[in-house]
Amino acid sequence: MSLRARLPLAVVSRRAAALLAFALAASAAGAEPSVTGQSGLVHMPDARLAPDGTWRLGLAHSDPYFTVWSSVSLFPRLEVSGRYTRIDGVPGFPEAPGLGNYRDKAFDAKLLLRAEDGPWPAVAIGAQDYFGTQLFQAQYLALSKRFGRFDLTVGYG
Repeated sequence: MSLRARLPLAVVSRRAAALLAFALAASAAGAEPSVTGQSGLVHMPDARLAPDGTWRLGLAHSDPYFTVWSSVSLFPRLEVSGRYTRIDGVPGFPEAPGLGNYRDKAFDAKLLLRAEDGPWPAVAIGAQDYFGTQLFQAQYLALSKRFGRFDLTVGYG
């Protein structure tokens, strides 16, 4: 018997309404974390930052990657994040394949150059995995602009 079958419908409805309200409030903030921990869209950074002083922790799984990440927004224009990624199916030590999967640490930074203002988009530059193994290394420029309910991001990286 599932948990839903044991709970009265009114309790399930209240919980669903609370979860929906939370999800809508979170998306209204506009700076959602990507699978790397930086604000962005799934695997792509954007020009949004979480509010100053925000600290987030998270997990992401996108086969074959499993990532544990943390990010913090420092000052009004800087976001830094770190992550630990396991790559399933790739041996950590080719000479000793029984010792587990490959693992990688990465650190990222994003700097907001210009906040969105009137007709002008937000502009940010950033670097991903800027030291260490640099397995996921990238530098980018992103521009993000809201048009009503739509949020458009373009960039180069």
